[in-house]
Amino acid sequence: MSFLNVVKLLRENRSVGCTIEAMTSAAMNGHVEVVQWLYDNRSEGCSEDVFSLVAGNGHLEMLQWLDAHGYKSKFRYAFKHATENGHIPVIQWLLSLTDNEQYESYTRWAMKIAVKKNQQRVIRWLEPLVEPRSSNV
Repeated sequence: MSFLNVVKLLRENRSVGCTIEAMTSAAMNGHVEVVQWLYDNRSEGCSEDVFSLVAGNGHLEMLQWLDAHGYKSKFRYAFKHATENGHIPVIQWLLSLTDNEQYESYTRWAMKIAVKKNQQRVIRWLEPLVEPRSSNV
């Protein structure tokens, strides 16, 4: 039985409500169908931290859904968590949402985070993106 079927079964057979934790937990685990169903059938919504939590777990499709439905808050934390955990597709997508100035700032910041967390794959991926600063010699 899928997670979505369990959620539907609980709704049909129980009179108890739902909390924001249901949608938040489903999102954190990348269950897009469940989140969509809760969004369509419940009014509780999810935690304001959901965007950064999902980014930290590397669920790109879920992040894109959240973004499309207005749940993009704490962008900086989302970027930080994705970088700390080595989720390159998420980092790449988040960078695509920034303007040129933010892009440069975020790529440099990501490099610092990746070095600190020893995320070698992220470091190698970021190297060509981080422009060397000109020295004032």
